[in-house]
Amino acid sequence: MILTLMNWIYITLTVGIIGIGFLILLHKVTGYACKEIDVCLFIGIALVTAYAEGFSLFCKVAGLANMVLILICILICILCRKRMRDLLKAVISKAGSIRENKLSKSAVMRGIFVIAVFVLFWIIACQRAYHADTDLYHAQSIRWIEEYGLVKGLGNLHHRLAYNSAFMPLQALYSWGFLIDQSMHVMNAYLCMLVSLYALITCSCLQGKHKGSDCFKLVIFLYNIMNVVLMASPGTDNFVLLFLLYILSKWCDYVEEKDKQAEAYGILCLLALYALTVKVSVAMIMLLVIKPAVKLLKEKRYQSIILMIFAGIFILLPFCFRNFFISGYFLYPATITGFFDVDWKMLPYSVNFDKQEITSRARGIFDMERYSEACNMSLLEWLPIWWSAKELWLKIMLVVNIALLPVFLGINIVRVARKDVSYDIVVNMTVMIQFIYWLMTAPNSRYGSVVLFLVPGMFIIHVLEMSKDGFQRIYAKSAAVMVGILLLCFTYRTVTIIEKIPLKRSSYYVRRECDELEWEGITMYTPIENCNTGYYCFPGATYPGRLPYLELRGDTIQDGFRIKEEYKHIHLTTYGTIIE
Repeated sequence: MILTLMNWIYITLTVGIIGIGFLILLHKVTGYACKEIDVCLFIGIALVTAYAEGFSLFCKVAGLANMVLILICILICILCRKRMRDLLKAVISKAGSIRENKLSKSAVMRGIFVIAVFVLFWIIACQRAYHADTDLYHAQSIRWIEEYGLVKGLGNLHHRLAYNSAFMPLQALYSWGFLIDQSMHVMNAYLCMLVSLYALITCSCLQGKHKGSDCFKLVIFLYNIMNVVLMASPGTDNFVLLFLLYILSKWCDYVEEKDKQAEAYGILCLLALYALTVKVSVAMIMLLVIKPAVKLLKEKRYQSIILMIFAGIFILLPFCFRNFFISGYFLYPATITGFFDVDWKMLPYSVNFDKQEITSRARGIFDMERYSEACNMSLLEWLPIWWSAKELWLKIMLVVNIALLPVFLGINIVRVARKDVSYDIVVNMTVMIQFIYWLMTAPNSRYGSVVLFLVPGMFIIHVLEMSKDGFQRIYAKSAAVMVGILLLCFTYRTVTIIEKIPLKRSSYYVRRECDELEWEGITMYTPIENCNTGYYCFPGATYPGRLPYLELRGDTIQDGFRIKEEYKHIHLTTYGTIIE
């Protein structure tokens, strides 16, 4: 636990300094001053992630990457020392004023909640990483980045290693694998903790007030309860779904404040772009960019536009390059993005097969021979199969969404006709399209559970707008009670998963038993059970049936993998079998 806390402090300092540096630059270029600590930390995380991705293109992400990051932070502190000194004085002054003033009961209670939530996530971060996908490929992905940075054609060895996520280089950067005899996996719990603390601190209902965005904050607490078991693992689902809620909640807060500059929305769009690089399934959140883009163009704020574009390129470009070097495609598994015929390029058939498998499994069809058929099914054909396998709560939420969609659409049409768009049409359009996109592409509950709450959440916001004060007060009190209940449930769920509380260090990854296999002079590890190689059996050949069709691109494993020339036209599945 001590090591985890030290790691978290280091993460907070580095991303905080990077975030402050960006916001100071934004202020100098545009005149917009952002003083929100949550925005500072999250934009810092997005930029540090892009840095880790970019560093991985040239070198392994380990000690040198951290040394360079620290030097960058020191340089920012030197260049921005006056502004940072003023900021520190403001924080100390505010803390002093809080001590001088008598704290209200609600403030004391909120403080207790904040401490409790922090401790609970701290404990979660120290647990073993139990998750099927962690042992299948997450841990191996992080290990490859720690050991080599980037290996061309890595997706040929194991197709799931081509599921490039910006989250993996970030976790490698802060794993401290180069410093201690283990790789820490604390980023998921840390980032989920930040989102949860934001929701708790800004939840207006705890002050007896009402804000529409509080309903999204309640969903944050609910999601924590549902997925607490997975937060110790380095998966990509938990944080990105909570981050989706954070962006929408923050957006709604800005809309209600009415005086936010376009740059404030622009920063949220940069965070939305970052979320896309973590998990492409939240891609429709990028529709939010319409609002700041139109506003900045109307106001001819070209300096702001240029800065936002360059920041977006900095966040997106390393992600695209990593995709290209790992799989040969700029956006995997979209074969249309395979513009260049490089030697490490994955077979188009394998990529299409993988895409079909993702869609088919999400629709509840697990028979390999039916993948192509499942992808060509209409909604009415696959929905009954999907429906029969889903939990009751998910079925209820789907029915609620389908019932609300026409009502929600009608409300927005009427409001646009009346030019009453206090909640701008962009956020309403975004939540509707994100739900439809999830349902029509890959309706997997694991990375879509939050999406089912977006349309109902915005519907509640519109109802609150049209309601009288009495109903709004009832909503605020009910929401406050729900916050307390959800936090108690989260505490109970956390306590039930605790195995042990190691004081000095977080728990190791689960050690998986594997067989050894010699391939081209390299010892590869093949799984004994359930395709799980885990972290320690490295490098892992999860599907050894692919090895006969592969070769090294050079003399060492760092040179990468490619399909042998004589097999480049076969129908090779991702599991190493040939389809005639």
